[in-house]
Amino acid sequence: MSAFALNGLAALAALALLAVSPAGDGRVAVLTFGDTSAFDVVVGAGGAVLALAPSAHLAVGQSAAPDFRARLRAAGAALVFNPLLAGGCEPLRSSEP
Repeated sequence: MSAFALNGLAALAALALLAVSPAGDGRVAVLTFGDTSAFDVVVGAGGAVLALAPSAHLAVGQSAAPDFRARLRAAGAALVFNPLLAGGCEPLRSSEP
């Protein structure tokens, strides 16, 4: 196998690992489809919404609960993945001064 092919496989493996491994602080990205909003899924799973995409189908949420990913799926998340891949989310800002 050529060095180019080996490098490509290594890069794909690293990307796959990044996609499925959550951040160490309990942050995850959540993707939903249809009428389900990512905001509602994160809140319904007991997490805090840190960022939300304009489409409302992608959000970054956080929880210290060890079963947070499972609760997100039960609440309607189509995909739960590493938030580093959710570049389109805008941080939520407080309306308080």
